[in-house]
Amino acid sequence: IDATVCDMRFVKPLDRKLISEMVAGHDYIVTVEENAVMAGAGSACIEAMLEMGIYKKQVVIIGIPDQFVEHGDPKV
Repeated sequence: IDATVCDMRFVKPLDRKLISEMVAGHDYIVTVEENAVMAGAGSACIEAMLEMGIYKKQVVIIGIPDQFVEHGDPKV
């Protein structure tokens, strides 16, 4: 696998130059969220790509789905 790992420690300010460089050098973009996928770092990357006119890249966002998660009984 020919992959590059970028540590997006902060979503804002978004490093658009880095995103542009990574998109230019790779066929697929994968983002991994530590929280919910919706409105996360992956979404911000896709939004930036669209604003830069980059439309034909496959993007996979891995993270927690935007839904309620069943919790156990706190008394147990």
